[in-house]
Amino acid sequence: MSKIPQGEWSAIAARYAKGESISRIAQTYGCTPPAIHYILKRSKQRSAESSEERANGKPDLAASLAAKQKKRLHLRLQKHQCRKIGTLRNAALKKRGQTVGARRGSPPCTGP
Repeated sequence: MSKIPQGEWSAIAARYAKGESISRIAQTYGCTPPAIHYILKRSKQRSAESSEERANGKPDLAASLAAKQKKRLHLRLQKHQCRKIGTLRNAALKKRGQTVGARRGSPPCTGP
């Protein structure tokens, strides 16, 4: 599988808009359907950004910065929730007297 150049992205979007399936497009490029889905999603975002730039005459830097910060915050919260759930799981196992961290060969949790 090779990387599809961005110059081809508009052709992929046009083929999809004409009704061709993502699977068939992926077969012609020798990649997976999720890769084509990613390209379609990104090309849609870029076209929206470029039309916004044309309407305003310049890119909306504040909006793009806010979107990036929102995405970073979302990822940080996801990581925090995973840690929190793991801690709660470990505490529940300790109460029951079961070994904590026995899955996937990880060392037991010593707790807070």
